[in-house]
Amino acid sequence: MARVLCLEDDPSVAELVRRTLVRAGLTVELELANDKASFTTAWNSRQFDLVLSDHDVPGYSGHAALREARAREPRTPFVFVCAFGGKEREIECMEAGADDFVLKDELWRLPYVVRRWLGMSRHSSALPSSAVIVAGDATSSAGSSLQADNRPSDVGIEREAFTKDFEAYAYAVTHDLRNPVGQVMGFADLLREDLAEIAPAIDLTYIDHILSASTRMNAIIEDLVKLAHVDRVPMMKQAVDLSAIAREIAARLETSAPSRHVKWSLPDRAMVNADPEMMRTVIEALLSNAHKFTSAAAVATVELGTGGRVDGQDAFFVRDNGAGFDMNHAKRLFVPYGRLHSQHEFAGDGVALAMARRIVHRHGGRMWAESRVGHGATFYFSLPAQV
Repeated sequence: MARVLCLEDDPSVAELVRRTLVRAGLTVELELANDKASFTTAWNSRQFDLVLSDHDVPGYSGHAALREARAREPRTPFVFVCAFGGKEREIECMEAGADDFVLKDELWRLPYVVRRWLGMSRHSSALPSSAVIVAGDATSSAGSSLQADNRPSDVGIEREAFTKDFEAYAYAVTHDLRNPVGQVMGFADLLREDLAEIAPAIDLTYIDHILSASTRMNAIIEDLVKLAHVDRVPMMKQAVDLSAIAREIAARLETSAPSRHVKWSLPDRAMVNADPEMMRTVIEALLSNAHKFTSAAAVATVELGTGGRVDGQDAFFVRDNGAGFDMNHAKRLFVPYGRLHSQHEFAGDGVALAMARRIVHRHGGRMWAESRVGHGATFYFSLPAQV
């Protein structure tokens, strides 16, 4: 039986991880430590096969646990399992000396990662003498990069104050809401599996509703996190060909719906001076929106074009022959969850368009739209002219 030391201040998280491993056929003995003292005592008194560690417990961190474990067992494998963080967090953990990285909302990957590092088969209980998994609840850094207005003006001061408040809000959303929702999803899924095994005749509809609602809540939180990041990440401006990006996105959309007939009209080149990843987000939002709202057209047409100059800026547009919308409700168009169509007609929440407009604004441009119900829509955006 594998001996697992779990540095985690939330017992429910440790239980969820234990059950995930057990359900995958891994027999484990879990010992819980909730601070530095209990971790150090356990680590120095027994030989553990695995260590699962929260990234931050009171007075201690997963990185500190990693260093302490390395000092005793330099060759012991480490795997960070983080609540969130994406590729940047993964790189940070790997550079700190970890051997692998798993997100907590992707715990289904954990058994595969454990087996890879321990060389275990699905039902094997034979383990190497030492292997450490560090399961980190990675939190956002208070010093994360942010482009702020450095001008010594009241506007700059107010913007900085607002940004700090917004960062605090984003942290609360990502840390205080994301983990509980993930636990609801995990335990509801485990409960469903247990009941299906011991009482297959029980109606599991209510549990399915819990899973559906918590999945939706998790998606909303993810959207809010993405919106927060739009204003926080630094911009790296360079020459970007919007047409090249559009061709890649159009090809992917074609693959996602091979039965549809969509006529794409894309220019040979559409150059801007902008952040390439942010521009990809903008073009993907606009083309995906057009692709979605032309789903009822026998032959859909989606066009990316250049519109000359608007107020001294380079203008572009995405036009479609889809459902269109009532201009009387256009104010809700770029508001997250400000839907102009029912969820039954067209799925979505409007977050992608809100992100696109915010990105354009960060670049010093603007975005607007024109439409008629049943006659398609045209989304315009302008960016400062290339120098």
